[in-house]
Amino acid sequence: MNHLPSARFARTHLKMRHLILLVELARHTSIVNAAKAARMTQPAGSRLISDLEHELGVRLIGRGARGVGPARA
Repeated sequence: MNHLPSARFARTHLKMRHLILLVELARHTSIVNAAKAARMTQPAGSRLISDLEHELGVRLIGRGARGVGPARA
């Protein structure tokens, strides 16, 4: 059994809306557009991303002048 904090978070806190937002972020280059497509506000989408990144301890989304995308390792 995996007792890493990220595995525990995924089992207990990861919700469908997190996954939907991540899929929409892959389709759009804007948090605003991804949040709209996921039927949430931009602040709610940004907060979800920040919460995921904090709980998992990794940067998921790279933010830049041209929009967002997967973070580079």
